[in-house]
Amino acid sequence: MLNLKRETWILIAIFFLVFISRLFFIFQSPTFSDDSAYMTQRYTENIVETGESLKYDPLSYGGRNVIYSPIFDYILWFFGLFIPLSLVFKIIPQLFISSLVIIVYLIAKEVKSNEVLALIAALLSGFIPIIFLETLNSISIYSLIIPLMFYLVYIMIKLERDDTLILHFVIFSFLLAALHPSVFLLPLALIFYFMFMVSESFSVKTVKKELMFFLMFLVLLFQFLIYKKAFLEHGWDIIWGNIPAGYISSYFSKVTILDMLYKVGVLPIVFGFVGIITGFYRKKENIFLLSGVIMSTLLLLWLRFIEPKIGLMFLGVALTVVSINGLDYFYNYLLKTKIKKVDKVFSFILISGIIIFSIIPSFMGAYSTMQTSQTEEDISAMNWVRTDSSEGAVVLGDVDEGGFISEYGNRKNVMDPNFLLAPDASIRFDDITTIYSTKSETKALDLMKKYDIKYMYVSDKTIEKYGEIQYLEDEKCFKRMHKQPAVYKILC
Repeated sequence: MLNLKRETWILIAIFFLVFISRLFFIFQSPTFSDDSAYMTQRYTENIVETGESLKYDPLSYGGRNVIYSPIFDYILWFFGLFIPLSLVFKIIPQLFISSLVIIVYLIAKEVKSNEVLALIAALLSGFIPIIFLETLNSISIYSLIIPLMFYLVYIMIKLERDDTLILHFVIFSFLLAALHPSVFLLPLALIFYFMFMVSESFSVKTVKKELMFFLMFLVLLFQFLIYKKAFLEHGWDIIWGNIPAGYISSYFSKVTILDMLYKVGVLPIVFGFVGIITGFYRKKENIFLLSGVIMSTLLLLWLRFIEPKIGLMFLGVALTVVSINGLDYFYNYLLKTKIKKVDKVFSFILISGIIIFSIIPSFMGAYSTMQTSQTEEDISAMNWVRTDSSEGAVVLGDVDEGGFISEYGNRKNVMDPNFLLAPDASIRFDDITTIYSTKSETKALDLMKKYDIKYMYVSDKTIEKYGEIQYLEDEKCFKRMHKQPAVYKILC
């Protein structure tokens, strides 16, 4: 047996608890709950087959140019050298996001030199409902972005006493900067941190200033190089990713206090804000840095530069770490009240809170998330499309099924959730909505001719969303080729 401290063994146990919990859910289905996962699958498979990232997608939107950072796909490809890709897509993102508990533990130990509180923060971070659900059964790039971003936060904190981590910061900065536009959040967080320090007349180490500007430069450079073509085409609208007007409400839904309490957790929210207040009062530098992450996230949410669900994930981690400051304050308050067996009271409140407000919502939400994944019947329908439909045909599906059609059916879709550089995204979204919801067969057929649609996929989710489509009963124009879910061949 390795001679490790008890706290280390507990941390390992927490990691495996989170990781195994995730595996328990994801292997209940061979498919995914997020349509973008299928696009990631196809992009990674293209790297396996050709050795290059996909620049022109012949299936998306009937064929179009695509712009994205392929770094995450190459990472998945690398793991695919050792284990089957089917397992890579399922396991590796879950492994990445589960590592967050270790990073949070390290940060928490720097914030408060208390291993028990650090372990509590680690456990809480593993079951932040919004993170648990949004990265579950999905090949989410945020499963890598979130741990990586907070590892850089940890290095910034640790640099106060250990300059040897500079090389780590530089190496991982290159990786983070190239991953996704949302990483702008970290340079912005460091700016807020710098402002907080100056406002309190604290000096910032020269090396931290240099690394802050280095990261800022890298992010700006890489994102410009990757998305310059999209910027020239969309202008400043690139910030919103060319999201269709009819779809934008689901992207930027309002977030209420109740939403935050449920999706982030009561303990991180309540004790997190207490931790911020006490941290600023005591002028703790580490709290300034984590508050910078919180402030930058809130600013980007207010400007609608990031989706609420993405913002809540970053907020959830930052507040979880800061919450140990609040928990420590609460524990010391209980000591002053001279409550009998204060340790047991505190432990009971804490354990109950974690189970009720973090673990149970995560597990309940996980069951719901798994219900949204494609079924064996859906796969059967796409197998028919792949083998029996005409080569190069356009298959109509709902917007959130376009990636699934292209990956499993190997046919052109009308639209999928990759809106950047997409032709007439808003018009296509409205047209698809009209086809599925109109009672006019003539109007539907006219729109189908517009996109040269040869087959129409009607899943159970589509029926649930739009209701029964009456005009499909016309057998002269619509021939049912697959029973359930239905695939219709367009004859008119």
